[in-house]
Amino acid sequence: MSQNLLAIETSQRTCSVAVSSAGGNFSESLLAERQHADLLLPMVHDVLARAELELRDLNAIAFSAGPGSFTGVRIAASVTQGLAFGANCEVIRLSSLAILAETLDLFPSITERRDQAKLVVLDAHMGELYVAQYARSEGKLEAVLKDSLMSAHAALQFVEQSLSSDSPCLLAGNGIDILRELAADNARQMLAEQLQAITPELQRIQPDAVAALNLASELYQAGTLLSPEQAIPIYLREKDAWQTLEQQKIATNRNA
Repeated sequence: MSQNLLAIETSQRTCSVAVSSAGGNFSESLLAERQHADLLLPMVHDVLARAELELRDLNAIAFSAGPGSFTGVRIAASVTQGLAFGANCEVIRLSSLAILAETLDLFPSITERRDQAKLVVLDAHMGELYVAQYARSEGKLEAVLKDSLMSAHAALQFVEQSLSSDSPCLLAGNGIDILRELAADNARQMLAEQLQAITPELQRIQPDAVAALNLASELYQAGTLLSPEQAIPIYLREKDAWQTLEQQKIATNRNA
């Protein structure tokens, strides 16, 4: 029996949705920073129409709960909750860092490195990084290092240890630029060169709803489901700090 699943990803700059159905998978993704609130519902309606599904046909809705953009994860959570109540279905809460790690496997350029552990680093602002490491066990993505909020210096130390270990790992995410500059400033030349060699593709990668759909399918089959009211974000930082940062961004945009 086919699974009618909808996946929503708005934790970073990209607004992305995907749906699975008996007719196949359908997806849409747009790089549109700060436009997620306007784009998300029309994109959901579009992929459902392409899959010839109604909202009530969905078995579950998966969403990227964070960590990530404070506004982005709130949009995903609130839209998921509203849609799930309307569809009378359950929800699947996903880590945005796990989605990013899964997204790496969608890139043809890293096919030969698919079995390597994935170390993802994202800019969390305020001199901190979101860090997580995932590896495949019997085909499933599992956390080696759970989603963490680290100072840039602590993240640099962890990444240095991981890259120098006997088990190779694939490093990706927009936090690489921060780590490279920090390594150079601290005279860690070998590490700086390793980070410099990482391709722009891996530095710019965005978590994608197609990858979220892959993870959601596994969790759906395992029965890892939540009620709609449990569609809440994952915060690794205090909300007050996030709200202060968002206010600073708004003020900067107004003064630009």
